[in-house]
Amino acid sequence: VVPEKDTSENARRVSASIRQNASRLCLYGRCQEQERLQQLYRESVSMNLSSPSDSSKGNGPQKSNFLILSGVSGVGKTELALSLKPLVHEDKGVFIHVKLEELAPEEACGNFIKYLNGTAGIVLDIEDTDLQRVYCDKIAKVVTENLDERLVSAVPLLEQVMKKSSIDFSFQVKHKESPRKSRQSNNQIGDSSFAEGALSIPILRYALVKIMQAIASYDHPLVLFLDDIQYTCGTSAYDGMFEELAMDQSGIFVVVAFGMDGAHCTPKQKISLSYFISAINPDSYNVHYCELGSLTSKAIHKLIAETLSLDPTELVNLGEILFGLTGGNALFLLELLRHFQEDDLLVYDKATAQWTCDTHLLKQHPLLRVRSLRDLFIAKISDMPDEARNTLKVASVIGSTFPRNIIAKLVDAEDVDSYYELGIQAGLLTRYPHHIPSLGTSEEVLAFRHDIIHKAIYDLIPDSEKCTLTFQLGMRLWRRVKDEEEMESFIFIILKLISRGGDEFLDDEKTDRVAIASLCLQAATKASKAIGFDQSIIYLEFGMRVLGQQRWRKHYDICLALFNSAIEAYYGTGDFEKVIQLVEEVLSRARIFEDTFQARIMKIYTLGTIGHFEEAVDFGLETTSMLGESISKQPSTLSMLRMLVRTRRLVRKYDCDKLVQLPLMEDPKKNTVMLMYTFLFTPAFFRRPKLAALICCRMVDMTIRYGASPVSGVAFSAIGAMLASGGKHIEEAFSYGKIALSFSGRFGGDAWVCRVVSGVFGCVNVWNKPVQTCLPPLKRAYLIGLGNGDIDMAVMNASLYLWNSLDSVPITASYNFIQSLNDRMSFLGQKHYALVPLKPLLHMCESFVGQATGNLKNISSDCTKMDQESTNDLSVLLACPRNLNFYSMILAYHFSDFKLAESLARSAGLLYHNLSTLGAAFGRMYHSLVLLERASSTKSCKRHRIRVVRRNLRVMRQWSKSCPENFLGKQFLVEAELAALVRKSDEAKTKYYLAIIQSRDSGLLWQEALVNERAGKFYLKIGQQAEAIPFLEEARRLYKEWGGIAKLEHFETEIDEHFGEASSAILDQ
Repeated sequence: VVPEKDTSENARRVSASIRQNASRLCLYGRCQEQERLQQLYRESVSMNLSSPSDSSKGNGPQKSNFLILSGVSGVGKTELALSLKPLVHEDKGVFIHVKLEELAPEEACGNFIKYLNGTAGIVLDIEDTDLQRVYCDKIAKVVTENLDERLVSAVPLLEQVMKKSSIDFSFQVKHKESPRKSRQSNNQIGDSSFAEGALSIPILRYALVKIMQAIASYDHPLVLFLDDIQYTCGTSAYDGMFEELAMDQSGIFVVVAFGMDGAHCTPKQKISLSYFISAINPDSYNVHYCELGSLTSKAIHKLIAETLSLDPTELVNLGEILFGLTGGNALFLLELLRHFQEDDLLVYDKATAQWTCDTHLLKQHPLLRVRSLRDLFIAKISDMPDEARNTLKVASVIGSTFPRNIIAKLVDAEDVDSYYELGIQAGLLTRYPHHIPSLGTSEEVLAFRHDIIHKAIYDLIPDSEKCTLTFQLGMRLWRRVKDEEEMESFIFIILKLISRGGDEFLDDEKTDRVAIASLCLQAATKASKAIGFDQSIIYLEFGMRVLGQQRWRKHYDICLALFNSAIEAYYGTGDFEKVIQLVEEVLSRARIFEDTFQARIMKIYTLGTIGHFEEAVDFGLETTSMLGESISKQPSTLSMLRMLVRTRRLVRKYDCDKLVQLPLMEDPKKNTVMLMYTFLFTPAFFRRPKLAALICCRMVDMTIRYGASPVSGVAFSAIGAMLASGGKHIEEAFSYGKIALSFSGRFGGDAWVCRVVSGVFGCVNVWNKPVQTCLPPLKRAYLIGLGNGDIDMAVMNASLYLWNSLDSVPITASYNFIQSLNDRMSFLGQKHYALVPLKPLLHMCESFVGQATGNLKNISSDCTKMDQESTNDLSVLLACPRNLNFYSMILAYHFSDFKLAESLARSAGLLYHNLSTLGAAFGRMYHSLVLLERASSTKSCKRHRIRVVRRNLRVMRQWSKSCPENFLGKQFLVEAELAALVRKSDEAKTKYYLAIIQSRDSGLLWQEALVNERAGKFYLKIGQQAEAIPFLEEARRLYKEWGGIAKLEHFETEIDEHFGEASSAILDQ
């Protein structure tokens, strides 16, 4: 007997409740799991909580927890993790939910941009303005210190976060391209993606990790929830991300959801959960595992009651029926309730006072004779109109998300929008809240409401037709693109479809291989500038594959273009072995010598980057000789000086403004030679400095004779740096720097700007401009170099920044800067190339901050013992022992081993006499201080030492006239020490006072601390202990602010040992 249907208000209310609640999945029957989740969260964000195994050992805070939630779709993995969100917000923390999708590897770059954008959006949505400002400041600090504006332009919401912060993030505006652009050969690198720069997956991943680390703290915890983590198993884009995040895990809790549905995984992604668990480093996290099964009948009963907004006592029969149908899967149950409401299957039996189903209709209903959630969706989709079903099939080929306008172009139907609305009403589709950069379009994006829906629709396409249909859709979209603007929007999707179409179409003679390969080249160029080198490589490799085995013989031009672009892209990712492999193939396959220009340039640059300087120089000179350039391989000092004098005379004949407005260099070969010399300069500088000088002079000569080139500014910058060597020819060097900056402004190009900045702001302007004005451009050039894969220039600008900022920033900041560079290069897989020139400086910083493990006063022996496994790195390091002795001299002086310092001074002098950085000023100052201290303690050679000091002072006084902010304090300090030695106490007191004032006004923290220390010791020596105490107290405060813990401890010990009662007075304060 069919129960009588209740047509009362109660039935209408039930129907409304289903419509309102069936689309949301609440948490039921998971009390124990929820308690465990909250416990693990509390452990991860508690500062002083130690793990049981470590608490007795006193090992401090435990590692953060890493929770893996597994289970089939619909059991509540996502809802369980999201239940933690209110608790995190209550703790004034941030909850980041990353919904991973089944993407091809080439789309991972766009995914990271989406995650960064989502993280920024979470911060912008915080209602507490004070808390929001805290987070904005943290993010802005990370961006300004570790990243550059390329990331800000790629992540729209990140710029809004920066604007809401209190930190100045005014990046320099990029130079615009001159309308009079150089007409260069197609085989040259001047307008390449390498010169413009790109964001790669490691850089984006680094940015995401660093921003999350900056946000997280014990006061403001961060929970990272990665949903559907199984989709990352088929790509290396996320490799090492968890370990990188664990480097600074204070206040971080990681939760991942791993789907166990076999239907969710492609063959490449079918890995076991146990394999995923084993891949998490136990040294980084405490890994926990929780498998969610189906809900109990009691939990299902409660879920039904709240969904229908009814008394649970009226739902006993209905609960039993639905539990039997769904097996306790919450999502399956809600979808069934939706169908019950739509098809009017719910009835109320007045006799039993129970809600139940119309069992007669239930047995006949085609949608309810299924036994799994996936089959339910398949049945429902099959019941839709043919046009709507075909539209959804096309959308499933695009992916789990898809723009509306693309489907409109692919589907031959007038009323496509109505099909979308039908899918949304049926609970199959939803409007996607975020723009997806990898899709290349800003149109409204739709998404399948669940990955099971996407898979169910895609599986309606027969396996034998999937590849063909995918390829046909890509070609159809390509044909229907109207203009270049539309092509810019759709190019990534077109190639995504064509490339996924399989290789069957390659056997078709009608396939236009050249057209597809050209499209790949166009997409790679756009990807390298907008998203990253990693995605660019995918398109380039596919283009090469499309051309087939006979690509060099049948399709030479497009093949050459693809190879040249691939060489640059692989260099940007740090795969130098692949770069050399591709270069050799181009050299062996090229038909004419001119077609090898770009490959030869990149080979020189790659060999220099990996430390094979001699090979790079020999290959570069061989290439230039083939271009008709004759230059000595081993020039003498005399020939180098003659060339430099001739170049300086030639430049003096021209006004600076006229030089910059020279006509463009028209000869393609001359342009190529200029580029060859630009990349040849660095390896020549390290192995044959005289040759490097000749190269710069030749580039200037070619600019004046044959016209301006985009790299002309690099040559003028390098000569300016050479002229400024040792602080000589400051005004002339400054004029060369101005010319270099003008050329840079005319032509632009990040790769060339970075080189110009290193010479001008690192070596020239520091002699006549306050050092604080020179540091920001150097730091920006360092970040740009890392961003566009220009490793050499990144490290060069970082080194110049560090050398020139030693006096003005805390030693801890220098130490952290080097460590940050180390982290960045580790992300890029090039750690061993970065720290070689910075190792002596790093060891000096470690000695001052108390992190050194070897000889505190002499780092030479420690440095030579490192990296025995890396012969190339060690040879570079040992080739310049003067670097080691320079820093060891400074350390020995500060730790009062003046005899050792003097023994190192001569070798160090060979270095600082020729430095173009402020290292020359450091060298002369410390050399003078060492000699004066030795002269006061031993009578032998006293006059000689004083004579050397006075010679140094003459040079320092010339520097002070040029830029008193940088040099006058150093001059006053040496003059004060000299006056103290010759017993001119009044003059010494005056000079000490002037040195302190000048150092403080110039913001030179380390120098101010040293002057106070020397002044205090001077007053103690002349018996004026009361006057000494304020200076020694101030020195102690400044050393503490500077961060030199080891130096501070040595200073306090020295006072205690050598100055008796006065030390007690100081230490008691």
